[in-house]
Amino acid sequence: MRKYVLLALVMGCSSSNTTAPHPGSLSVTVTAPNGVADSVTITGPAGFKKTITASTTLTGLASGSYTITAPTVTGSDPIVATLYEATVTGSPATVSSGSQATAAVTFAARVGSGAMWVVGGSDSGTGVLNTAMGYTAAQLSMSSSNAPAVKLNFPITAGYNIDASGVAFDSQGNLWVVNDNSNTVVEYPASALGASGNPTPAVTLQLPAMSDCYAIAFDSSGNLWVGNNIANTIVEFTAAQLTTSGSPTPAITIAEVPPTPGDLQEPIGLAFDAHGNLWVANNASSTIVEYTRAQLSTSGSPTPAITLSGGGVLYPNEIAFDRAGNLWITNSAYDNSDHAHGRIVEFAASSLTSSGSPTATATLNLPVAGPSGPLATGLAFDDSGNLWFADAWNERIGEYTVAQLSAGGSPTPATFIVSPTSVTGVGIAFDPHTGGLPLH
Repeated sequence: MRKYVLLALVMGCSSSNTTAPHPGSLSVTVTAPNGVADSVTITGPAGFKKTITASTTLTGLASGSYTITAPTVTGSDPIVATLYEATVTGSPATVSSGSQATAAVTFAARVGSGAMWVVGGSDSGTGVLNTAMGYTAAQLSMSSSNAPAVKLNFPITAGYNIDASGVAFDSQGNLWVVNDNSNTVVEYPASALGASGNPTPAVTLQLPAMSDCYAIAFDSSGNLWVGNNIANTIVEFTAAQLTTSGSPTPAITIAEVPPTPGDLQEPIGLAFDAHGNLWVANNASSTIVEYTRAQLSTSGSPTPAITLSGGGVLYPNEIAFDRAGNLWITNSAYDNSDHAHGRIVEFAASSLTSSGSPTATATLNLPVAGPSGPLATGLAFDDSGNLWFADAWNERIGEYTVAQLSAGGSPTPATFIVSPTSVTGVGIAFDPHTGGLPLH
């Protein structure tokens, strides 16, 4: 009898050890605009990996820790894309036998993206009101004089010159503005771009007096370059220097040498090409110059690798490259007249390999308006390859289509946005930066 009982106990113990544990499950809720969520990734024990695009419950999972990640998604648009950033909650999720863990992924448009931003001021009186105006892709699809979706008011600075002169976005969607009167470069975080108001800069970089900071551009490493009109310098602040306010010493200073001692070059526009070389529009000397990537690695007064001048470059304001590597320039004057009508010219990529006075492959004359005619300032290409410009004197932004750019002449812009607030727009930039183009 005792042997029988012992045998039964042994059999019962053996049966318990061979019973498999109950698998667990993980429920992931994905909330996103239609067509946005494209790659939510779940990784876990023993090399587990699963990609989902919608809310899903995964079953039969081994016990352990599961990590949920999701990238920023780009929503396409003919003019400017919108970026959708993911917020993940419940990661890492702990899955245990016989139970269900939960996590959530929510995609939302990054504040400020999906828009063109224009900076400038009200150029009247001794107090200049400076602003940034954000126009959505929908607003840019037709001509109007409607108010921008967002209008940010900057502090008033003394003087008649426009203070907010250039604008650029960093990779996180923060808006950077260069101010000539106050000799500052300031950052407004992406979180401040969602509604009109009077934001306080998150970062203020103070440059020396009489710098007359005017041009601004980011390079591919996230370093910020600033062109100083009166100082005749182009300076670099590294990405690390952009995190706190102060008066940092530039990491690199390129001192431009005027053609005549005592004159000004006035670097007024900056753009990087696809190879990382920096091109500079010098307003006072009516030149476009190139500093190679190697020349930008050390402070000094290097001789530009290329200098362009002649009839296509007369008091240039801004420059931009298209996807084919052609260079586009806004000129504030031509026919040797400071107050003649503005124009936009194109130099083919093939003409950018050596110094000289190249012939423009396309010329567009802005429509005549106002007592002084147009003044073409900022330039930016949209996602369809159409070119947008600011006409500062007439407080409007215009668009030339790809077809109009090829034909040249004096076409009527396909779109005109007229400022309803008497703001003289100077710098323009898309958020996010147009894909496939060099940074500016």
